[in-house]
Amino acid sequence: MKQCFVIMAFGQVGTEEHVRSLKIYQQLIKPVLQECEFKSVRADELEHLGSITRDIIELQHESDLVFADLSGKNANVFYELGVRHALLRCGTVPIVRKGETLPFDIASYRAIFYSTELDGPEKFRHELRRRIKAFDADVERKSDNPVHDAIGDKLFKPDLDGMVSRKEYEAKVAEISGLKQQVSDLQGVIDDDDDYDKEPRQNREPGW
Repeated sequence: MKQCFVIMAFGQVGTEEHVRSLKIYQQLIKPVLQECEFKSVRADELEHLGSITRDIIELQHESDLVFADLSGKNANVFYELGVRHALLRCGTVPIVRKGETLPFDIASYRAIFYSTELDGPEKFRHELRRRIKAFDADVERKSDNPVHDAIGDKLFKPDLDGMVSRKEYEAKVAEISGLKQQVSDLQGVIDDDDDYDKEPRQNREPGW
């Protein structure tokens, strides 16, 4: 299943910002992604066993699509958006609350504006569906961000098809580590046999 990472400001639990962002995500964004057969992921849904920053960057690299809610101009959101722009040439969609403006650097890129009033939610869902279908239909994967529009040809282009997930990588590392231990154990047996062969016969235990 394809994956979409949703970048949003959370706010502290119990605050108005937290309630608002959760409602936008759970009621407007997530159902549309599921309908379009995308797995939706938001950072606060992760089980953090290590660096949350590392997990977020890996998700941005591994996700086919990213929705970035720029409402409120949160610094963390814009940092994560910049990372995504540097990583991949396409599949990044800015969304923003109606009435707010986009910063100059990305103002020329198509954002989806949302509103929770009247028919605003349904219009927003419709636009999300339309943008997801456009992404799926873009076989050329045209650039949708200023980084790749400006210097895309100079950037390293990773072979995404040849890459493996972190889980697969860690499993392979564990497998190799196990093989190294087996080799070490066998080497120990061989060394013991060599020591035995070199030992004078009179010093060996009876029956050997």
